[in-house]
Amino acid sequence: NPVAIKQYTAQDFSGQTREEIRKEARIMATVSAQSDYLVRLRGVILDKPNYSLVMEYLPGGDLFHLLKSSQEMTWPMRYRIGLDMTIGLHHLHGRGALHRDLKSLNVLLDMNFRAKLADFGLSTLKTSSASTTAGGFKGTVLWSAPELFKRGAKADRASDIYSLGMILWELVSRQIPFADAATPAIAATWVAQGDQEIVPEGTPEEFKVLILDCWNKDPAKRPQADAVAKRLDTLWQSEQKKTPASPKDLSGIHPGSLKPETPASSPPPRQPQIKKPVTLEPAPPPSSSMLSLSQGRFTIAPAPKPLLKPVDAKTLEQLLQWVAEGEQDKAEALIQKDPNLLRHAGTVKDLSGREFKGITAFQYALWAMDYHMWTMIKKYLPRETQVEQWQALESKGTAHGIHFSLKELTDVLQVYMDNAEKWNYDQRAVDQWCKKVGGAQTRLPAHVVNEYCRSDRPFEPCPTEWESKLPRTREMDVYDSTHSEWVKGSWFIAPSSKDGLGLNYAFARGQRWCLGGGCGARRAASGGAGRVDLKALHSLWKTRTQQLELLRSQLLSVTHQPQTYGSR
Repeated sequence: NPVAIKQYTAQDFSGQTREEIRKEARIMATVSAQSDYLVRLRGVILDKPNYSLVMEYLPGGDLFHLLKSSQEMTWPMRYRIGLDMTIGLHHLHGRGALHRDLKSLNVLLDMNFRAKLADFGLSTLKTSSASTTAGGFKGTVLWSAPELFKRGAKADRASDIYSLGMILWELVSRQIPFADAATPAIAATWVAQGDQEIVPEGTPEEFKVLILDCWNKDPAKRPQADAVAKRLDTLWQSEQKKTPASPKDLSGIHPGSLKPETPASSPPPRQPQIKKPVTLEPAPPPSSSMLSLSQGRFTIAPAPKPLLKPVDAKTLEQLLQWVAEGEQDKAEALIQKDPNLLRHAGTVKDLSGREFKGITAFQYALWAMDYHMWTMIKKYLPRETQVEQWQALESKGTAHGIHFSLKELTDVLQVYMDNAEKWNYDQRAVDQWCKKVGGAQTRLPAHVVNEYCRSDRPFEPCPTEWESKLPRTREMDVYDSTHSEWVKGSWFIAPSSKDGLGLNYAFARGQRWCLGGGCGARRAASGGAGRVDLKALHSLWKTRTQQLELLRSQLLSVTHQPQTYGSR
């Protein structure tokens, strides 16, 4: 998995200090593994001079630089980011931990602008390195609660809430706190005296009051994190009702494309980037201690996956069924109501009778080579989760392979066309190969049938396989032998077809074949019509393979790019 490295500069740590850092790391690793709103702590490196945190990588960068960009931010987007980081803080506080260093640089974003808190806890590492770390306390003082400037003061939940309020203010102002101070020392004096920033005009009153409540000069009167989260959720839900947020509202901006404006004040100083992340020792087996020592460094064993938010089982089952049936619009409607459905795996039986167990909607689309479906799903699935699900499919596969292949169908269709002329009067051979071709056709993923089995257009030339969306239907004309007439039917049910993919690609299904032309259809299959269908099948699958390789390269680029963050 990709990682991010955050480096600290300090003199050599004493043995006692190292042990304290190890203890704190154990706690933080456990806490971060239990929340989707906290950046996972992967390890701590204690080799002089590379004192570093090894963390989960988030491709969207940090909130500080998003706020300094020229991109527009909607109120729903602000509320959602604020809600995410507040839930993360609530999870920390609920487990008896503090953040101690809340600021926009420590709020990281995924590709969908969902936020996670980073760089929490580990007070010993921060305290021991603060005096010699570039920026040190200077970068944090602007977000610090005034009571922390008193002699002997200690951070607590209330001081974390104050800092949270400063980030909420940043979401509105898009400025660094106290940017008008000539030096950080002057800003520290202002904060210690209880000076506060002015909430910009135009801020919704409820949001303004919430910020001011977080800044209450009496720490005991500041709200708890869960109360802040409830108020933010109310604001977000209210805004959603006014103007329902489309996926573009939260994910239409690509973090990597943001062009920063010249900020009014520079961000806190940052460490030079680490060219190569320090390699961690292999994690110990589950039965051993959580930390393994090796030449002064240790690795935190892979944390258990956090519990997923529960979803309605029937809704998940319905989503998987829509995806397996290629019903893109219906699937997207369910996802828009609850994107969390995409994180859950379930069991689904497709229209060919194949059963898939423990598969997600994204994974089924990948298995079926359904480019249009997976492109839609990606809009709602965080990039990191895309990578995880893709890797799981590639490594474990399914009971039906890693990806569907057209080879069975193209092989038997090729044999039929090559031999149709000489079989013209060999009914047994014709029936045998019609059965093989028809059987292969019944095992097509629904999306191939839905997109290309259409009587209103020929299969060749193919419509562009790179269209973002194609009309989908499984309807086709079928012969009702009981009433001796052609009626509307479905590819996966009808025993025969009148026309579908080209002239005679759909001529055989199961043990029966029919094209209305009788034996003439068999003769046509050996000529141009059948070969055109075969050519179109190869063209379609060549494109689908290219699209899958493109997706694979995009996801690999995420897993292979470590991200470096500056120091405190």
